[in-house]
Amino acid sequence: LETLSPGQREEVERVFEAYTQRITDLFHETGDDLSIPKRILVHADLKSEVFFKDIVQNAAKRALKSDPNVILITPTIFEKIAEHKETTPEVLSNDTAMLMVAQFFHTQGGTRTFEYV
Repeated sequence: LETLSPGQREEVERVFEAYTQRITDLFHETGDDLSIPKRILVHADLKSEVFFKDIVQNAAKRALKSDPNVILITPTIFEKIAEHKETTPEVLSNDTAMLMVAQFFHTQGGTRTFEYV
């Protein structure tokens, strides 16, 4: 933002604020403050993860009226990939979104619900 002109910076900040407010509104659509998670996992491209963490953290703070615990998980996924590559010759994708989904795919037996811890 530092490299932008004051007018451009103001416009970008306005867009960020609108985005944050929309996420806050989405949190409120749950209809119950108790259903808004206090711990939120963020998975995004490594280069944009901090941006999304800040946006989600600000939106959740507005919705909860307290500080949420926002955790970036993409680095953890990459750590797991590195561990896997050290222990097996099997080729593992670097597509972190696919690996994230694979963690949950067919892991719930015959049920169609997830148990929240």
